[in-house]
Amino acid sequence: MAPALEQAAQEFARFMAKTGKYGHAADGRRPPQRAAAQGYEYCIVAENIAYQYRSSGYDTATLAREMVEGWRQSPEHRKNMLEPAVTQTGVGIAQGEEGRYFGVQMFGRPKSAAIRFSVRNRAGGQIEYRAGERKFSLRPRATRTHLVCRPTEITIALASKSEPFTTLAQDGARYTVTDTGVTRGERREDGEPRRAGR
Repeated sequence: MAPALEQAAQEFARFMAKTGKYGHAADGRRPPQRAAAQGYEYCIVAENIAYQYRSSGYDTATLAREMVEGWRQSPEHRKNMLEPAVTQTGVGIAQGEEGRYFGVQMFGRPKSAAIRFSVRNRAGGQIEYRAGERKFSLRPRATRTHLVCRPTEITIALASKSEPFTTLAQDGARYTVTDTGVTRGERREDGEPRRAGR
């Protein structure tokens, strides 16, 4: 649980319960804006919302089960629940005057958990590579640093080999491209470079 996400979820559930307005922008803001308003420095924010009503009322376990089952049966809500890049969550629930329960489930990955890696070109000519869906070119002796929120595959075309170099980018890694291949270096805790070949 993340206290800022929990607070954002609870406040939004209370807002919907009090006003009867329902939707991801019911209060005029989007989920990332609500999270940021609580001090959550985000890389990723997603949200599930739901409401339930039964004239006979609910016990806590039944209400929770029905809300979660509704999200599980919805492809978009299920996708949020299973998003592998998410590392934190917050939940809020509130009951309106007419007896409806409003539930909010927020998912996040803080900015501090972003994945940072760099590609350095030490080859004789320009190189081409992909990071996720995006294409990049890098001139000789240049370095580009990437900051991504989700695990990202990088693919580097190598002039000396028929098969490109492909790997899942590791946080803190430095991929150095030479005329003969790619090496991965990292920083040790003492700040000195550490190399791991490939």
